[in-house]
Amino acid sequence: GKTTQQFYFNLTSIPNEEFITSAELRIYRDQVMGSASPNESSISDSTAASGFHRINIYEIFGVPATQGEEPLLRLLDTRMVQDSLSRWESFDVSPAVSHWTSGNGHNHGFLVEVIHPEEGEMDS
Repeated sequence: GKTTQQFYFNLTSIPNEEFITSAELRIYRDQVMGSASPNESSISDSTAASGFHRINIYEIFGVPATQGEEPLLRLLDTRMVQDSLSRWESFDVSPAVSHWTSGNGHNHGFLVEVIHPEEGEMDS
């Protein structure tokens, strides 16, 4: 399965004459508890028990015309992450932010999509 969440950042305080050289979206993710005990002492056992999931970051180009339709998206960054680690993940969103602040595009925000393991380890 997958989980999605939209994020919007108000960038109107950035002056038009400013040129954005880089921008990142940082997301903190918690460890996913699998079928193995979280107090597993063996590194090899806990590594084997833990899986991976993918995080995709999209720029939203436009909102759908009718309810229930998918928004227009452009993939900005993607990463496979290990379930057994809690940590910050940093994603490059420079193309979208540069586009928005230059006045060449409308800021409809980002869509963060998490693709969960197919084994059903995560129910939510």
